[in-house]
Amino acid sequence: MRRLLKASAYRKLMASALGGCIATAPVTAQECNPTVDPDRSIVLHDPTLLKEPFALKNVIAKLLGTLPVPAEGAEAEAALVASLVATFAKSEEVNPIANLVMAVDARPGENQLVASRLLDPNDDFGLIPVGVFNRFDLAPANFANCGEYRIVYGFKAPITNPQIGTFPDRFFLIFETKIPNPQHVGAAGCLGLADFWRDLSDISDDAQRIEAVRKFYFDGIPGYPAAIQADHLSALGQLRGNVFLEDKWQLREWKLLPTAAGQFVMATVKTNPLAELYTDAGKEVGDIDQLRALFHAEFVKSDGIIAELLEPELKFLPKEMKKDPRLNPMDSTFDQLLYEKVIVNRVGSRITDDRFNEFQSDSQDTLDIPEEKLKLAPTFKGEIDTALQGLAGGFPGGAAVTIDQLIARAGAISCGGCHQHSNEDPIGSVNGKTFAWPTTQNNNGFVHVTEAGVLSQTLTDRMIPFRQDTLVRFICEPPVDEIVAFREEQDRLEGALADFNQALTGYQLARLSEIAALQVNAALPGGQQITSAELERIEAEVAARFEDDVRRSMTAVSEAERSLPGAFVENRRPH
Repeated sequence: MRRLLKASAYRKLMASALGGCIATAPVTAQECNPTVDPDRSIVLHDPTLLKEPFALKNVIAKLLGTLPVPAEGAEAEAALVASLVATFAKSEEVNPIANLVMAVDARPGENQLVASRLLDPNDDFGLIPVGVFNRFDLAPANFANCGEYRIVYGFKAPITNPQIGTFPDRFFLIFETKIPNPQHVGAAGCLGLADFWRDLSDISDDAQRIEAVRKFYFDGIPGYPAAIQADHLSALGQLRGNVFLEDKWQLREWKLLPTAAGQFVMATVKTNPLAELYTDAGKEVGDIDQLRALFHAEFVKSDGIIAELLEPELKFLPKEMKKDPRLNPMDSTFDQLLYEKVIVNRVGSRITDDRFNEFQSDSQDTLDIPEEKLKLAPTFKGEIDTALQGLAGGFPGGAAVTIDQLIARAGAISCGGCHQHSNEDPIGSVNGKTFAWPTTQNNNGFVHVTEAGVLSQTLTDRMIPFRQDTLVRFICEPPVDEIVAFREEQDRLEGALADFNQALTGYQLARLSEIAALQVNAALPGGQQITSAELERIEAEVAARFEDDVRRSMTAVSEAERSLPGAFVENRRPH
């Protein structure tokens, strides 16, 4: 490991180059071994401490205030939340890339939720913050952004007198914001942010630490914008929901449409291909035959989805075990638990073609489980097995993945799989010993953080230790070559962002032009005074005219950002 003296010297060099905006550590000859307390620097999950500083009302107000056309007040806050609730009445949604109508489940239970009650933390149906998550580990390899920063909301407790069905009502929203790299200089531009999260481990006073994190989310810290703002949940970030008012646990995703006065619109759930795509041609009827053929081809090609699911064995381990013999199955120092942690945290797929993804992910029953679909797809399963055999020769000695374990990985990277149906599914073996995907059973098989702030074993045993290690490694050994060359992917992202900004600019110019025309007319002799109703009509008409363009451009930005490999994990999972 690089000594702290070297890390400090590098940090001072970068701070000088960037105008002193990066924190510097004291010069010392000691080993770089910073303390990272996971309950202070990776996830804060005491609802009692989080309740007031991170009240949902504060988040919604901040989003409204940072829209291109800002809004404020209780009425606007309730309207924004109501736009999300309204999406549960839908029975279909159009995938904007595939131009394919995809069925979604209408959910009357969630559609009956009242926005004002959701915003009231003292109401039984009010949402309170149950966890704040540092996901620095999701930064892309070129550090175009510095990772994701999340706030999870849920009811104070499951509601035991359910509105619909027999199971207790539960409802979670996760605001997942991405912070663009403000200096645009690769890894160096994210050093100060990494230091901020690490330094929380040294703050023993709960109130002081929570206030520091509140400022990070709502005010920003030196050199970095506030995490919560409209553009961090539109083009880049997203809002996710784990919903269980109906008696079927389901996961969904939304984007913040930044036209006046803001609304949440359904988005595809990432790395969740439409389950029917796993079937053979002719097994399902409808307009998906061509899309299915494209998905099959993308899955089995040598650098396609199958290679991404096998990236730990094909790419990472052969390189890394030369530096760390504990990851070499053939070495006497081999560490089985370390090996399993590496696999679990690296299994993923970018599935960068959003045409394949649907708008919901079921975490119950068998509708969205790839293994179940492939039981009726002998042709596709045979193609996958052939591709697997062709790639397995590149595995380290002692490592093996069967076709069933490979398909279990495809299930595990979906939202439903990670939360429920992949619990304890075998995903590989090493030296003849099979290992499995971790479990959420300690949280009743569903959630990664409960209403009381209890974390799943998946997080505590496998994922949080990895994120902890990632933060330490970055602080001690920040990449010297901070601008990583992914020219094609970077050009794609920059182009998508430019198109998004152009769509927003077009919208803003159009609304200003319409409003100016009203003002000119009002100033003419005999002109009618502009009423608030007339202004609302203009705003609604212009927003509707530009909605499709803005939504398509937001989707394109998300696709382009996912096409970038990760800085710490090549194929970043969204969960």
